[in-house]
Amino acid sequence: MEEKDIEETKIVIGENKIITRGKLFKDKANFHREQARLPFEEKIRILIKLQEIANRVKGSDRIIWEI
Repeated sequence: MEEKDIEETKIVIGENKIITRGKLFKDKANFHREQARLPFEEKIRILIKLQEIANRVKGSDRIIWEI
């Protein structure tokens, strides 16, 4: 397969959304760029939310940071 063909490979997301592999990776790169631009305080808030989610899923008593 040529690189162009690989980029145009279609991927099914969810029940009825289809995107190309190239678009998926482009969107992923944009998401990471946007996340990198967030203020430090917002990144910490996101981290705390992720800690809370992990605690609920794991059912453990891990330490959750406080602001």
